Amino acid sequence: MKNQVMAGVLVALASLSWAQTTTSASPTSLPTTKLEFATTGGTAVTFPSKVMYRLPLCSSKGVCYAMFVLNPATGPVPVANSFDLSGQSHVINPNTIDKMGSTQVLGLAPVERGVAVLFHGVTSDDNVIGQSKTAKSDTQPSKVKVRVEGDFLALYNPEGTLRSVHHLDLRFQPWQIATLGSDQFMLLGFDKLNQRPVIVSVDTSGEIIRFLDQEGALPSADEYKSLIEKLVGKNRAMLSSDPAVQNVATLSVGISALEFGYTGDRLLLLRPGTDAQLWSISPGGAIQTVKLKIPHGLKADSILSTSDGSWLIRAFVSEDTATLLEFDPESGEVRRQIDSQTVPATSIFYKKNDTYYAVWWNGDQSLIVKSK
Repeated sequence: MKNQVMAGVLVALASLSWAQTTTSASPTSLPTTKLEFATTGGTAVTFPSKVMYRLPLCSSKGVCYAMFVLNPATGPVPVANSFDLSGQSHVINPNTIDKMGSTQVLGLAPVERGVAVLFHGVTSDDNVIGQSKTAKSDTQPSKVKVRVEGDFLALYNPEGTLRSVHHLDLRFQPWQIATLGSDQFMLLGFDKLNQRPVIVSVDTSGEIIRFLDQEGALPSADEYKSLIEKLVGKNRAMLSSDPAVQNVATLSVGISALEFGYTGDRLLLLRPGTDAQLWSISPGGAIQTVKLKIPHGLKADSILSTSDGSWLIRAFVSEDTATLLEFDPESGEVRRQIDSQTVPATSIFYKKNDTYYAVWWNGDQSLIVKSK
């Protein structure tokens, strides 16, 4: 379940403590695999808070991250955090980058050695070079510090130390990031000038390689609008009455509602809902589109990342009733339901081969627990 503030539309925050009390759905007509978790003796892991923007998301190799919120009662302060199955956990704070300030994390993506962070910020770094207006024509232009506000891509090592940071010159506003192969990222954003969504692949320095949205295989503007219509429903009064502002709000929330996940060597992109659709993207950028055949009464919500190429989707019957569904990658048919009475689907965050991993709270201590 994604939780963000986009274009003035607030989607409520979720908490890990809430997720732990969510019950499981049991559609009787589906083949069902029962899961049991050992909720004692798990691996201790330290998180910044019990309140998060979204459920944890992992790469297919078990590098995970989540967006947490500090002091929600006094005003949300988002904090990015990366962790792994051994319990190693690190806060990722771009505000600590030299000569960088006023940062806002937009998204994270797991990489082979660490995590990539997409963020908005302000810098006056010496690496940003401008020409002095007072430089004479017979001399070399002098290097001056230039205050730059914009979007940046930072790469962090597994231990949370900064590896590199690059200013992005994209001509559109990026809102989400995902890993594509070993050396590329996918960015989802919005072109304010042309009033349209943008999906591109970039390299590790932020240089655009390919405009995926122009190839027709990924969600169109109409699909984004259809998705937000279903999300907002009767509450359209939350959006501005100005048509131009409403269009931006509609597309921005539609883009932010898309869910990423990873399985095997592929990136998955989910359009949630009762008529969910999933895009499976290879490391080379080949795109497979599959319409998921969601059982009646269930609503696809988010992707559970796996190491083995299986497609696992969290699905909800109601706000507090969830289950896991496994789908056939070719036909989109449901293969089975994975039911856990011990740990709810919203606490399960990763599957490695036949073992499932979940976050469990024992009082104030957070644990990573495994299925038996």
